[in-house]
Amino acid sequence: MKPTQWGIFPVNDPEQTLRLRRFFVGSAVYLMTIAFVLLCWALGFLNDRVAAIYTASMVSANAIFYAVIRSGLNKRFKDPSLTAFQIMVSAGQGMTAMYFAGLARGAFLLLGVALFSFGMFRLNTRGFLKLAAGMLSAHALMVAALMVFHPQTTNLGLEVCKRSMNPILSGAHKLRTLAPSLLRWRNKHEDGDTYLGAARSGSEPAK
Repeated sequence: MKPTQWGIFPVNDPEQTLRLRRFFVGSAVYLMTIAFVLLCWALGFLNDRVAAIYTASMVSANAIFYAVIRSGLNKRFKDPSLTAFQIMVSAGQGMTAMYFAGLARGAFLLLGVALFSFGMFRLNTRGFLKLAAGMLSAHALMVAALMVFHPQTTNLGLEVCKRSMNPILSGAHKLRTLAPSLLRWRNKHEDGDTYLGAARSGSEPAK
């Protein structure tokens, strides 16, 4: 009986290989957010518990997503790349750390730019609008929690104006800069069913 081969990428499954390559690119973005959280911890903006929980949860989440994609369970979902799930998990963890970040809270919103960049591999315009609405809703819930539990240190006007609109506009500017390179990557590595069909058959996709 031939032994089962197990590697980082599956054998003879170009669709899954492509998804895993995209996953590893996204993991690099998540490592950047972990580095930022550890920087906030080193500077005293986050306590030991928050930094440790955030780091452990991000590493665990990425390990779970890798296992789901590598095992093939992701094929049961409408989007086998699990892009939306990965973004939602990362955004939720980021908002949680942001709640405890105090004066550094505004800088966390800029991490949303990284999430939007990762979404460019799969999301269309409608998907981006849903993502933006979800992140704004999560931010609104966080501000509401701050108003309830820490009203003495929270200025609603500053939270809404300084820490919402300005980072969003800055993020839009950064996305405008990043978009050409990311779209070239997307067009190179995926051209919808045409690319995947060509990869499956071993032929070159039509140009």
